[in-house]
Amino acid sequence: MTGVLIARVDPRSPDARTALERYLIEAAGRVEHPSFRAFDLVDEVGDFGPPDGAFLLMRSEASVIGCGAVRTLAPGLGEIKRMWIEPGQRGHGLGSQLLGALEAASLELGHKRVRLDTNSALREAIGLYATRGYSPIGRYNDNPDATHFFEKHLGSRSADRIEEP
Repeated sequence: MTGVLIARVDPRSPDARTALERYLIEAAGRVEHPSFRAFDLVDEVGDFGPPDGAFLLMRSEASVIGCGAVRTLAPGLGEIKRMWIEPGQRGHGLGSQLLGALEAASLELGHKRVRLDTNSALREAIGLYATRGYSPIGRYNDNPDATHFFEKHLGSRSADRIEEP
């Protein structure tokens, strides 16, 4: 898809907040018996900003069509969170593009490995992670909504580009 820009933004910005709300509403609607309400987590973004994290927004023209964050769990270890693509934009490779940009941001933060969790209801996400080289691992956190856990060893560089504001 042409005309798509991925930029690092303040996770407390209005566009970031809107994207997080949309992600959380969708997740709460898809996960069976979620432990959260859609707006409970929208302000929990402290780990998604500098110096130990990054929040990315994906835009097509003026519209926000995706988001994702990466944060540091331990030296050399990152975690991808809140990855989301607008439902009407799915199926065009944007998820793979956003995931690549999140991996690049993780590398910039000094991570050698990156982890993530997801729920079995998010089948598209699980398929994406498998095609991008993520391997299943055991539970690494206490997220009550997570049913699947993955990890990837990152290379030394990435061709995916992140625009700075």
